[in-house]
Amino acid sequence: MKGKLFVPKGMSKDSIGLVAKLLNRNSQLRLGSGPRDAEEIKEHPFFADIDWAKLERREYQLPLPEFEEVPLDPQQAEEFANDEKRFASRRKELKDKNRPYRIVDNKHPKVAEQLKNFPQLEETDD
Repeated sequence: MKGKLFVPKGMSKDSIGLVAKLLNRNSQLRLGSGPRDAEEIKEHPFFADIDWAKLERREYQLPLPEFEEVPLDPQQAEEFANDEKRFASRRKELKDKNRPYRIVDNKHPKVAEQLKNFPQLEETDD
């Protein structure tokens, strides 16, 4: 638990302060660990614009993302349909074989020891 805290460029001072206080190595000094619990966190300047009562009543409206209309390329649609058919057929093929799982490194002593209790996980021949 040593080392410096590196944060991305562009983080606000309030967000850096919040993260630093939440990650305080001393659990007694960590934000939210005191007798007031989460109230300490809620009062941090990072959350200054939050009306906690309004949030609790679920009165905030979530911003809806704006979608850009992209013209459909018929060639891409055809390729997608072909890929989906090919993958669907491969999924059915794998499901029909109903093989046990393949363990790649079952020669390793620790893996071999663990496999003794799970005979259904033995390696297949192919």
